[in-house]
Amino acid sequence: MHCSLLDNGLFFYPDEDNTSLNKPCCHFNSGSLSRLNIQDTNKFYDDPFRKLNIKLLSEGTKPESCNSCWKHEDVGYPSMRTRLNTLNFSDKSRKLKYFELNTGNVCNIKCIMCNPSDSLTTKQYYDYVEKEFPLVVDSTIKKYNFAKHRGLRKTDIDNINWEQFNELEYVKATGGETFYTKEFWHFLQKLIDKDISHNITLLIVTNNTVSLDNKKLDIFKRFKRIKIFSSIDGIGELCDTIRAGSKWKDVEENIKHLIELHKEYPDQFIHTEPHSVIQFANILQLDEIVNWWESIALNEEFKNKHYLRILDQPKWFEAGIVPTNVKKQAIKKYKDIKKLDHVVKYLERYETKEDYVLKYTLPIFEQVCKLNNQDPFSSKAYEVIKNA
Repeated sequence: MHCSLLDNGLFFYPDEDNTSLNKPCCHFNSGSLSRLNIQDTNKFYDDPFRKLNIKLLSEGTKPESCNSCWKHEDVGYPSMRTRLNTLNFSDKSRKLKYFELNTGNVCNIKCIMCNPSDSLTTKQYYDYVEKEFPLVVDSTIKKYNFAKHRGLRKTDIDNINWEQFNELEYVKATGGETFYTKEFWHFLQKLIDKDISHNITLLIVTNNTVSLDNKKLDIFKRFKRIKIFSSIDGIGELCDTIRAGSKWKDVEENIKHLIELHKEYPDQFIHTEPHSVIQFANILQLDEIVNWWESIALNEEFKNKHYLRILDQPKWFEAGIVPTNVKKQAIKKYKDIKKLDHVVKYLERYETKEDYVLKYTLPIFEQVCKLNNQDPFSSKAYEVIKNA
């Protein structure tokens, strides 16, 4: 076994001091990693813990640091490891080929399952949970209560040694919200100015609340290829509940614009692909999300491209946390939908704790909705847990 990201990738997630753990991907879990600043990305391979995990994989061992991938692979679903391996950028050069830049925690919406490290606007969720339900707060969650603004400054970007990016084949960007963050566009412009962009395929994750205007479009056109991943966790009213601050009408319109760009520039703009986070709030709407996507995608190839990731954190909103009767209903609905086979297997294995739903999931969800000026009792998501 091998992982392309361990061999040639870096996930740069700038903390408040603008340094990042030397992580191959966002899901990699370890406190043993060294730290890098944006000037030292060419030293990504020097980390002993990274080398240890490469060795373990080569010997057929599944490192605990990669549990997120094993979780998906164990139910027969493509993981980040298997999906990225298909891009074929990995080699033995120890050069940086795949660079994922997290733009920080500046975001224009407040997803209910998000955290302050990725959207500072969600800090009030975690302040409430820590105050009212300290028993569910572990060390990972507790750190979110100390989160502050983070993200690269324009001065950090201006001072990058751009030669370290000469071998780049892919740049992925996550947020926060990428389209909303000025520093993200500044970084792309620098890649253009340094004559590196024409070799790079962009992979951009967006919540589709910010339209792609002509100025942004002109920047994208200077890159080799562009693939935009559209985050979709609910359609219609459920979208507005889960992704508080978004409007489904605008989201859908922006996604359709991305599809039109593929029709207009088929060799440069790859058809957009949806990413959905499977959680308690949408566990009964997954078939509607899948059907909606298949109704607007241009052809069979892209109808089948839909990444449905099972939520890892926060635990009170995990998909499997729903009451047993809801779980049985979901399994029955999805048992004949191939795209959702991994969800069925996951739900069958997950041990429901009915008292947990009553004590934590339900009141936390109600309060989150109230913080977002929403009526939790009239929302689509509430239907999932009302019988608890």
